[in-house]
Amino acid sequence: MLLVAQSGEVRTQTENQVVFQLGSFQNVSVSHNETVQATVSGIPDTVAFVTLQFHTQHRSTALSFTRVPGAALSAPDTGLLSTLTPGQTSLSLFLTTPDRDPVAGTGVTLPYTSADPVPGACNGVFGLGTDPNLYLTYNLYETTLRFAPASVGYARGATPPPCNVSTETAVRRRLLYDVYRYLLPAGDLSEGSLFGGLQKVASAQSLGANPGPGADSSLGADSGLGADVRLVR
Repeated sequence: MLLVAQSGEVRTQTENQVVFQLGSFQNVSVSHNETVQATVSGIPDTVAFVTLQFHTQHRSTALSFTRVPGAALSAPDTGLLSTLTPGQTSLSLFLTTPDRDPVAGTGVTLPYTSADPVPGACNGVFGLGTDPNLYLTYNLYETTLRFAPASVGYARGATPPPCNVSTETAVRRRLLYDVYRYLLPAGDLSEGSLFGGLQKVASAQSLGANPGPGADSSLGADSGLGADVRLVR
């Protein structure tokens, strides 16, 4: 059994299972040739969707809905979105290491109500059905973010709304996005600096409490297409 300290609390990770609390970060270690079950329980009925994010400094992990990975997502920063059914109060996802070497990182589960946009639900480009992830590429001159558009929220058990609304003359975009960047301390490439920054920008609420330089751009996004945002250095 491993005791893990995070944000002033001591939580317990058993050998093959770790328990998350909604909205809280949790340090997780994945051993050689091990599958760790990440569990969230006590989910209130006001929550319609939950994302689990897992981040490492540079090592890849695989995040999957099933213990035996089918369409697992493998990267140093991964996220999956779970759509909750009426009456559901718990869920589980599974972490493994693709190269079978031990990995340590930090994860967080974020709740979304029916009034919140659903991240990546209008995906038409990336491999996952609903893809809440940001895909980042960069060179000497610019950084490019790609992401699947969100949909408007909906209640548990309801029919998902259309991603776009057709009018007589055009297709109206349902959501407008503000894109922010948060600058880490210059020259500090440590794991602590990275994980601390992730906690500050994990949600709109935490970002509001830790303002960075402000919005870089606002944009609409069509369903069926990934949205591209270019940040010039």
